[in-house]
Amino acid sequence: MSLEGQSVQKKQKTSNWSWCVTITSPQTFKMLLNVMNGILSTVTFQLCVDEVWDVGAISFTGLRADSMNSSQTCVVKVAYECRVELSNSFQRELQTNPEHARFCVNTQIMRNLLHDVQNTHVVDIMCKDTFDNSLPYLELRTSNTQNSTWTVMRLPLVEDEFGHIPNLQDITYNYFVTMSLDSFKDVNRILHCIHTNTIEFRLEQSSEGDHFFTIRGEQDRASVEKIFHSHVNRDTEVRDSGTASTSVTVFEHSDNDSSLDDYYDKTLSKIFHERYEIKYVSSVLKHMDSKSVVFYMNKTVVDAQSNPMMMSFNIGNDNSYLRVLVCSMHEEEF
Repeated sequence: MSLEGQSVQKKQKTSNWSWCVTITSPQTFKMLLNVMNGILSTVTFQLCVDEVWDVGAISFTGLRADSMNSSQTCVVKVAYECRVELSNSFQRELQTNPEHARFCVNTQIMRNLLHDVQNTHVVDIMCKDTFDNSLPYLELRTSNTQNSTWTVMRLPLVEDEFGHIPNLQDITYNYFVTMSLDSFKDVNRILHCIHTNTIEFRLEQSSEGDHFFTIRGEQDRASVEKIFHSHVNRDTEVRDSGTASTSVTVFEHSDNDSSLDDYYDKTLSKIFHERYEIKYVSSVLKHMDSKSVVFYMNKTVVDAQSNPMMMSFNIGNDNSYLRVLVCSMHEEEF
């Protein structure tokens, strides 16, 4: 998915196309669609060419998405690096109508169309010229042995229906916890075995300065709790977008860490303790393929209306990622 050696070409493949997005690693794009389909019925993408829209980031070319689910409890943010070609006429159009760089599609339809596309194929998503308020169809072409072509109808932008979507760059966090994705999937799998509807995250600090990260779930007749003794690097500074600088980074240790032996006898202060709907977490984990997950969190404040947490996953390279912001549940909701 790297753009190394590639340049954004202004020359159009055919004279009547406004823009063309070329996806050379369909497997990762299909993974994103699978994840988003479990949360969003529609998704709005934005075309980006040599844009710097994250603080401290290098220029980015590709697709990004900022979408909220219908219940307004979950926000999905995507940056997907790929090749983007804009016609000269479309570039002039964007100077007066920048909103035309966005397009909304049905997530399930896009996912189903690309279901059988192999990672060795190349996918082109193209849009015809338009200079009015119409919503032209998108055309999808694959460079496989059958040279398949499909058309997909564009939809009105969902932001107009659900209102303002929070800008994740405006949200600051006090802590972030990094753990392997496989470990997180293992815990989530056990939680599903007891049919819990919620997942609980807890970050604690002992009087000796040790940190513990706990993932927990419960229902009427059973509960599951997984505790990780975490190493703290106090010199680490967060430079990722959507965060402020922090002084604590937490990494998991091995399961056989002897420091867990007297965990329940320790005097612990809670830094973070919130519950979330497990369906959003599971929807992401079901299709996500990444080495690690990073949890961004703020210190829990008693009687606060909500304390959202963000999960972040790298996709293929440092410039492509998926971030999911979920709202915490109130006491009466579980």
